[in-house]
Amino acid sequence: MVRLTADLIWKSPHFFNALKERELDLRGNKIPVIENLGATEDQFDTIDLSDNEIVKLENLPYLNRLGTLIINNNRITRINPNIGEFLPKLHTLVLTNNRLVNLVEIDPLASLSKLQYLSLLDNNITKKPNYRLYVIHKLKSLRVLDFKKVKDKERLEAKTLFSSKEVEEETRKVSPKKFVPAEDTEMAEEQQTPKVVVPTQDQINAIKAAIVNSQTLEEVARLEQALKSGQLPADLKIMDDDTSTDTGKDKDDEMVVTNENEANAEVKDVEEQKNNESEPMDQEQEPSELNEEDLRVLISHIEETDGGPPWKLMMEQSIPSLTYKAWYRDPPTGPPQYRTRTVFENVSPEILRDFFWDDEFRPRWDKMLIHSKVLSTCLQTGTMIVHWIRKLPLFCSAREYIIIRRIWESATGYYCVTKGTPYPSLPRLRRPKRVDVYHSSWCIRPVKSRNADQQTGSEVLLFHYEDIGLPQEVVKMGVRAGMWNMVKKLHLGVQIYNMEKANDESPSYYAIMAHITTKLPASPSTIMYHIPQVEADENACQNQNPQAQAIESS
Repeated sequence: MVRLTADLIWKSPHFFNALKERELDLRGNKIPVIENLGATEDQFDTIDLSDNEIVKLENLPYLNRLGTLIINNNRITRINPNIGEFLPKLHTLVLTNNRLVNLVEIDPLASLSKLQYLSLLDNNITKKPNYRLYVIHKLKSLRVLDFKKVKDKERLEAKTLFSSKEVEEETRKVSPKKFVPAEDTEMAEEQQTPKVVVPTQDQINAIKAAIVNSQTLEEVARLEQALKSGQLPADLKIMDDDTSTDTGKDKDDEMVVTNENEANAEVKDVEEQKNNESEPMDQEQEPSELNEEDLRVLISHIEETDGGPPWKLMMEQSIPSLTYKAWYRDPPTGPPQYRTRTVFENVSPEILRDFFWDDEFRPRWDKMLIHSKVLSTCLQTGTMIVHWIRKLPLFCSAREYIIIRRIWESATGYYCVTKGTPYPSLPRLRRPKRVDVYHSSWCIRPVKSRNADQQTGSEVLLFHYEDIGLPQEVVKMGVRAGMWNMVKKLHLGVQIYNMEKANDESPSYYAIMAHITTKLPASPSTIMYHIPQVEADENACQNQNPQAQAIESS
């Protein structure tokens, strides 16, 4: 764990965010305790403490300027009852994916007199009866709860329901815990520790599993103390040998993170859950295949002949070395769809083809990708099945993707189809949530430069949609706010990638696989009607060591 010191605060990224507010980024440092925030000298509008290991929202200095506090993906179980005295202007609080269990635990937020936007998604508290009405009743100034607007009808209903103290106390059901400093809590826990025995590794794994399945704060605290001290409570029921067999089997399939710089606590949590509690939720189908029909669909999107709703212009930006244009539309069913056209100056289609497939290089420009692993490849068609974990911005917890992708090549460019696929040998976990509906395909082809008559530029036409399990209007708002910033990061990544390849940097395994394509007719107009059928050799598409075979074939 890392202490939140003044030095860490000074060295952490700080910038103007999409809302033109000054933001301090303290994400992903494994911080266990909030401390030393006085070192910020109250110079920030937003502080992001996501993806740490904070248990208590306490020990805050007086921060008169702070308006937004983002603290999702932590272990928050308690909130200082006097928090409003230290954050008088706080209007936005994101507590997504923490460990708040009982309604009484959000009562301290009533001291935040200007709180208007609150997220408690992925906390057990949201499963309590009358949860939403209780929060609206306690927080009078709230305008948006869990990304849904608070309606006047709800305010009236909350006022009617909790018109008497008796009803409010009955709704709480659990009396409030006395707020005590962390030191006193630890002393009390030590005094009440039950008789212990020295645990085995299997018993330690059982404690971790019990923590995940705990339903009360007291149980979580007791088990975490046991795990921390390395001693096993005598009253903890341990799985017998027959029950633990499946757990041992799952451990053999444990996900390995190869990128040490990008792997973080979220991936670690995934590994622990997989060892202790992975269970197939439903019978998974066999992995999908990508064939010529998928290519026809991509081409129909590119040529706007798919028969869907009309596209609406969303954004248009230009800098000397890049031109960008984006559209969106809302189909009758399913998530919003996006279509973009990007022109890169002085970059070849081949470089862009390798760039978009190179998951080894991708974390250098796409900080949301925290894990990638090749699950299978076909050395005849170049088809790859890849496992991703992405850390989505702000309020969202991480999402898991299993995608299949393949490239076709014509004389005029490259066509890549990517979509989500079932994969039975990788069981679903409770965290991170798996994204099943995912489609992201592109066409790359040379174009004339804006600055000359030669073909020194490349055009990328992208068609994309996915369902991450959030309200569509929230997703569209987030995409619109972060789109241009993401494009600028992508552009910088392309420039660095282009420069490194010019210096004869050895290609990655992903880039080598991008060279294995299916050849198409020269004229794009004939592709829709004459696409060669390629039947892959079964042995070439079921290899167990895809990287070694791909490099050997190159």
